[in-house]
Amino acid sequence: MGTIFSLLLFAFFFLIVFGLYALIYVGQALGTYRMMGKTGLPHAWTAWVPLCNYYALGAIADHQTTRNEGRDKHYRQKLLIWTIVFIAIFVLFFVAFIFVMTLGVSEDFYTSPSISAVEAARPEAMSLVFLLMIPLYAAEIVFMVYHYVVLHKIYKLFSPNSAVGLTVLSIFISAAIPIVLFVLSGNAPVYEHNDMDGYDFMPQPEEQSAEQTSRPSNTGRNIYS
Repeated sequence: MGTIFSLLLFAFFFLIVFGLYALIYVGQALGTYRMMGKTGLPHAWTAWVPLCNYYALGAIADHQTTRNEGRDKHYRQKLLIWTIVFIAIFVLFFVAFIFVMTLGVSEDFYTSPSISAVEAARPEAMSLVFLLMIPLYAAEIVFMVYHYVVLHKIYKLFSPNSAVGLTVLSIFISAAIPIVLFVLSGNAPVYEHNDMDGYDFMPQPEEQSAEQTSRPSNTGRNIYS
């Protein structure tokens, strides 16, 4: 009876955690998707795909910098690359950690000669785990820096007066990020200039009149093609 109760309790907490995670993921994906639609960026569906959603966030940040600051910072590539690097190192660290734990557990099942082999292998395995912690923390720091910079750029685009405060809130309460993105997705993007210079998503027209072709084009370039 106690075992059944424990399993039910575990399943209950698992469903709660999974439900909260799903709610957070959907909230952030929906907010990002709506923002990409309002800025006219292509491939808005990437907001719903794991890993690609970081590319989507970077694309919105790049839109802000190219439109309002006149420069492309390539946040979409940088954030995606460092996300992949961080995940890859974390997987290596996790595998090495499980390997070390397996050595410790298996020690009870070995005969005396095998115990010596386990004891000899353990220090090298532990050294590998600690060595992997250095690039793991380094990659995490770089990822977090790019992540919060990207979020700050997005906040500046949709709520420039509250960007600093929202960035600080996101740093100290990461669970607030999906809520902030979802709420801000209801706003219209704020551009510092009313002209078309700097637009990074406006396609070039296929046909132009003689009067239009005589004037210089100011529709910008599509940095996402």
